[in-house]
Amino acid sequence: MSFLGSSLAWFVALKNTWEGRANAAWGASNVWNSGTSYQSALGTCSADLAAMTASANTWQTNANTAYDSGVWGSGTPWSTRYTNLSNGLAADGANDYVEVNIAGSYALDGASGTTTLTLPKTGHWIVTINASIGINATTGGANGYTTIGAVGPINQSGGQTLTSNSENIGFTSGWSKTAHGQYNAGQTQTFRVEGSWRHSGTLSGKICAHFVPTTSYPD
Repeated sequence: MSFLGSSLAWFVALKNTWEGRANAAWGASNVWNSGTSYQSALGTCSADLAAMTASANTWQTNANTAYDSGVWGSGTPWSTRYTNLSNGLAADGANDYVEVNIAGSYALDGASGTTTLTLPKTGHWIVTINASIGINATTGGANGYTTIGAVGPINQSGGQTLTSNSENIGFTSGWSKTAHGQYNAGQTQTFRVEGSWRHSGTLSGKICAHFVPTTSYPD
């Protein structure tokens, strides 16, 4: 083979080598300048990866907020908190709702026995007293009175007086109070007639307490 022939063969081989390498470097088509280059595809892939990473971080944050701890899988889901709250507000279980009946009487110029309700667990409670006081005003009772006492979440010791305007009459007076807040297990609420003058009478009604779940005391 002549020098020219061997040189031409070398150039053809070199051209084929670099053309093959160029084609292989271009992209999935393996043909230079046909389709998408690997460099362009890498840029697209990198952008997609960044977008997916940002999306993953966003959803991770969103997922974390589903728990009261702020970390997914740690603590209690807010959905559970909501269910406990909803069920707690509707429940009348032994530990979620308690009541005692107010009953008895008080003698002329006297006092009544004490009615007491005890809260069974620590948490937020709504406490209500609804009482009916039957009053008999005797002779001289035109200026008579009956003094109501309540000690506990509802605190009315010596602060509520029911008076009569006439003597030798009978009438009924209602007495209702409500309080709410966080109270400890064993906290008591009492109700009684602390004293009277020229009055005697009877008592009826209820002291009741309803537990309200909170994030601190959900159950």
